[in-house]
Amino acid sequence: MSATNTINVIGRVGGPVQTRQVGERTVAKFSVAVNRPTKDKDTDWFNVEVWGKAAEAAEKMIDKGSLVA
Repeated sequence: MSATNTINVIGRVGGPVQTRQVGERTVAKFSVAVNRPTKDKDTDWFNVEVWGKAAEAAEKMIDKGSLVA
């Protein structure tokens, strides 16, 4: 039996989307900052990688500071 962990990340993009081609497919990478609802207001950073049509859309639609989910 295998287990899969799933998380939902909602936050702001920390920098420009970086894209590259791998064969015929586009890959986009960017980081997302998520603020914790604590009194210290810590920030967690998540590295995101998307492929194919999602990467092409990310390249066109996402900028630094964009709210993403």
